[in-house]
Amino acid sequence: MGFTGEAPRIPTIVELRGIKDKEALRAQLERWARIPDLNRIIVSHGKIVTHDAPGVLDRLAESLAA
Repeated sequence: MGFTGEAPRIPTIVELRGIKDKEALRAQLERWARIPDLNRIIVSHGKIVTHDAPGVLDRLAESLAA
C-alpha cells in the first residue's frame, strides 16, 4: 500500500482518495517546514524523522506539485 518505506512519502492511495486540495496541503507542509528549530517529525506509520525535518517537509510538498 506504500504507507512505509525508506523515505517519508505520501502514499498514492492517500494522494488519490484522501487529499481534496493538494495546493492547500502543499502550502501547509511548506509552512511547517519553516517552523524555527524544527528537529523531528513523528508520524503514525514509519520511522520518526530525526534528520533534516524541514527538508523532508519541503520534499513532500514538492511531490504534490507533480
